[in-house]
Amino acid sequence: MGKLSTESVTLLQPSETYTSSVTVNVAYNSARMVTVDAACSASSASKTIIVNANFTRLFDENLCRSFITPKDPNVIELKNKILKDKLPGAPDWMAMRDWVGNNIQYKTDSEIHGIAEFWQFPNETMQLKTGDCEDFSMLLCSLLRADGWAPDKAYVIVGEKNNQYHGWVRVLWNGVQYNIEPQGNGFAIALGDVLSLSGYTAKYYFNDVNFGRFQ
Repeated sequence: MGKLSTESVTLLQPSETYTSSVTVNVAYNSARMVTVDAACSASSASKTIIVNANFTRLFDENLCRSFITPKDPNVIELKNKILKDKLPGAPDWMAMRDWVGNNIQYKTDSEIHGIAEFWQFPNETMQLKTGDCEDFSMLLCSLLRADGWAPDKAYVIVGEKNNQYHGWVRVLWNGVQYNIEPQGNGFAIALGDVLSLSGYTAKYYFNDVNFGRFQ
């Protein structure tokens, strides 16, 4: 947890404003979450702000790998919690997929960030509990890689259908390749993933090690 800073204002008239500032240090390929809580005797409000470095938050062939973060302590902690709490006998990948599908709410980038496209790092998706298709996919892929899945057995797919792009996860499990819709439920893979991903043509694949194009 980051440092907590508290400031009190004795009295503000209805027409008055109060301004303060905070300094946040951000690494080149990461971001920080700043939550501002304000309260008085009659009401309260809270706002979470993402402060990020000058890092492209769009699809970029040279930067895609940076959004898969299996070494992030937050990702590792979540992975351990999911596997500790999973149902006996449930495959690990299915438990992680279920957690992502059940705990992250789908929202467009316009709703969350006010712009058409904004890729979130997995720790941001975990904290915001919202994201769109690539955010779901990059979080799930990061969890799988943190659980020891090899780079050639778990990666994000970017596909296209009717000029619309979509992200999902592809895994190689017991010698069989599965396309996983991270927004769904693990047990839906028998039918649900096939239906939700029907018609999409895979264009790109990536994880923290590899990036490639499908011919």
